[in-house]
Amino acid sequence: MSAPRPGGPPPSFRQRQAALRRAMLDTITEEAIRQTTQVLQQKAVQGDLAAIKLLYAYKLADIRATRTALRPAGLAVFWW
Repeated sequence: MSAPRPGGPPPSFRQRQAALRRAMLDTITEEAIRQTTQVLQQKAVQGDLAAIKLLYAYKLADIRATRTALRPAGLAVFWW
């Protein structure tokens, strides 16, 4: 995060948010993401409703985005 500028306004919310995202991306490894995803999947299989919703929300959003990107006709309709 950037320090407040002397005599100026503090960093904006977006600048602060970007700095926090950078810090998170620099800290979390791919292996940690894999382990966390496996735990989430195990909880979903065990019937944890919150885990099921979270897993489906991310996976289904990913599928919808991929389908839209792979369907040129869908993009043409969007622009018209």
